[in-house]
Amino acid sequence: MNGLIASEPPTPRSATPIFAPIPAHPRLRRWCQRAGLISVGAIALTLVLAFGGVYPNSALPAYAVLYLALLVNLAVGGVRLLQSRWRWVDASLLVCLLLPLAQIATGISVNPASSEAGWLQLLAAAAAFWLVRDAGRGNRVLLHWGPRLLAITAGLLALEALAQLAWTPQRVFGYFPVSVATPMGPFVNRDDFAVFIELTVPFALMLGSRARRFEQSLLWCALAGLALASVAVSGSLGGGMVCTVELAAMLGLHLRWAQPSPQSRLSRHSRELANTHRRWTTGGMVALLTSAVVIASRPSALVYRMHNPGPSLVERFSFIASALSMAGARPWLGFGLGTFAIKYPQFAHSNAILAYAHCDYAQWLAEMGTIGALAATAAALCCIRAWGRPTKPLQWTCLVALAGCAAHAGLEFPFHIPVLALMFALIAGLLSANAPWPWSQGRVVSA
Repeated sequence: MNGLIASEPPTPRSATPIFAPIPAHPRLRRWCQRAGLISVGAIALTLVLAFGGVYPNSALPAYAVLYLALLVNLAVGGVRLLQSRWRWVDASLLVCLLLPLAQIATGISVNPASSEAGWLQLLAAAAAFWLVRDAGRGNRVLLHWGPRLLAITAGLLALEALAQLAWTPQRVFGYFPVSVATPMGPFVNRDDFAVFIELTVPFALMLGSRARRFEQSLLWCALAGLALASVAVSGSLGGGMVCTVELAAMLGLHLRWAQPSPQSRLSRHSRELANTHRRWTTGGMVALLTSAVVIASRPSALVYRMHNPGPSLVERFSFIASALSMAGARPWLGFGLGTFAIKYPQFAHSNAILAYAHCDYAQWLAEMGTIGALAATAAALCCIRAWGRPTKPLQWTCLVALAGCAAHAGLEFPFHIPVLALMFALIAGLLSANAPWPWSQGRVVSA
């Protein structure tokens, strides 16, 4: 895998964390880090299988494992907060975690129970990010198998979704209620399924582009094609558009990566084979892009979307306007994390009954106020600054996946779905673990 860490340099004095861990044997620290990584992956898989991780109450018991893994790694030094490059990122995340507690303690939250549940979900996402970021640093197994497991998961869920077109109780017994039989894997909402594919399909495309053998490239591109087809037949219009943009971005990156190196010492026959491989892979990705554009233009013809259209774009803007009205009523600290559904009827611009604002950013502003919005914005900007300029395929792929989910959150609510928030944090941690060392002693090997 490209960009693997050769060795971990000694921590200089300027990078010493503020919270010093207890002395621990290096082998114990490594075992704790591995256990933390395994717990993040196992919990994400568990939430996917539990109705797509839609119901927060079903996720709370699994979160306890994440909290325990984070505490143990903090104790032994497997996770170190407020280090040099990540100091402002961690500080912003800690502010985001402390604000809901302050809302509960001061009585600002109109429903402390909902704020507590939202805080637990936020803490789980932060724990996943910290565990993958620090425990994954220099972990060759994670950097090699992480993208492959994400790509395989996308392919398997796509196969399940496509199988639902024919093998469902609705088909077997002769009736077809569209709201139930929509292909969406284990999820209960096609847009949630589409966001999960948006987070994972770029890794299949990257592996197809970077594979050294044509058979491997064909396999990964086939998984990507299945994933894109499953989003198309699910009828998620936003998912189809975002996946199309992601595919176009990965095609552009593939063309960039396919440029021959001037230092290449391959024989003439090997260069001809490599050029043939690049042409076939490029042609396959162009075919996928063309199909995605055609299908995304009219997904309703495939899944009878006209029978269950969902909120229109105008209605979504009215939901966002309601959330902004809520934010104007309490501009500084909001109404409390997780309380949108309770206060929404007082500010509704339509007769719809909502649990989410269909815009995670507007809902966060209404619930957390300007201070919470500034803290979240600071965390995002500091992360982008800490990641630096992408130089390796895995970094670019993680950015494409994160950008696709972040764009979808403008008209949906993926960050309020436990498994999607956890997957977003996992990929952000993977990108952070693959970033260069924040000090000059670090040595990065580009394979």
